[in-house]
Amino acid sequence: MKFVTVILFLFVNFNIVLSQDKTKAVSFNASINGEKLQLDYNYAFGDDSISFSNLKFYISDIKFYRDEEFIGSIGKKNFLIDFSQPLTQLILLDSISNVHYNRIEFNLGTDSLDNVSGAMSGDLDPIHGMYWTWQSGYINFKLEGSSKVCPSRNHEFNFHIGGYLYPFTSMQRLVFEVNQSSDLSFNLDLSKLISIHHLQNEYNIMSPSEKSLLFSKRIVDCINLSK
Repeated sequence: MKFVTVILFLFVNFNIVLSQDKTKAVSFNASINGEKLQLDYNYAFGDDSISFSNLKFYISDIKFYRDEEFIGSIGKKNFLIDFSQPLTQLILLDSISNVHYNRIEFNLGTDSLDNVSGAMSGDLDPIHGMYWTWQSGYINFKLEGSSKVCPSRNHEFNFHIGGYLYPFTSMQRLVFEVNQSSDLSFNLDLSKLISIHHLQNEYNIMSPSEKSLLFSKRIVDCINLSK
């Protein structure tokens, strides 16, 4: 009986250690009408339909805090979230898996330093189609699709949101109170974003501008932490 108790004790503690060492992750998702986004799929939207052919955005400078104390960050600075490549939607938190935090902060977009450094490699490589020129820098957020409410050719809409120079600095900082005990999943509500923006009035933003800046702020209002 004593032997069984010892084995049970070791088993429980072994599982506690495993759970403490489990690598956590941050995921980024998108939804439309409460459904998980599928590219090139027609969704009912009001009295019409809408489809999304491209969704990409940069997440950068992820940092973790315990109250006001800085706890740690991820070694990699910039992540390109590309919804045509599902694996990019998951960011592993290897370096901070065993520290206690209750707040996460990150940028939607790239900072001015990355923009003035010229085109780079990895996730910042121009091959990904997220770089304008050295004058305009990186596209922080790209959303493309079609809807019959758009009075454009082929009813297409294109939102290429970026700009790093004042007064059109479109990078946005997001802050969330979190529960460390679970993976963190963020959702972009495209229904809300499109409803706020009204495609009939504006369906084409392709350069840094006041419209681009306002759109970047709307994006932030449509990102939430999934429960």
